[in-house]
Amino acid sequence: AGSDKVASWVDHICLNNRRMGLSALLQQTSTKSPFDYCDAITSKSKTIIQFTVGEEDIIATVNEVQKLNDAIGWDDIIVYDGCGHAVLNENTRQWRRDALVFLA
Repeated sequence: AGSDKVASWVDHICLNNRRMGLSALLQQTSTKSPFDYCDAITSKSKTIIQFTVGEEDIIATVNEVQKLNDAIGWDDIIVYDGCGHAVLNENTRQWRRDALVFLA
């Protein structure tokens, strides 16, 4: 009965928290990588996220963002041509248009 109770707690936590919050909590409390929890977080969390990345970003490269996106199983990332790490500042209009489409 104890393991069933723990499983229901995990389900409740996943259903009532955002992916970013769950990932932050895992990073603070676990020695495992957040990648180890991707399936559980993705299958139970209610939040949907769209990754955006600048084509010339050297802090979070397109390849790294794509690997994270693939591991979690979200939709395709948006890559902004000619932008670095600050896409919101470098291509504000296009980023805003994409954000509005995503949020619609």
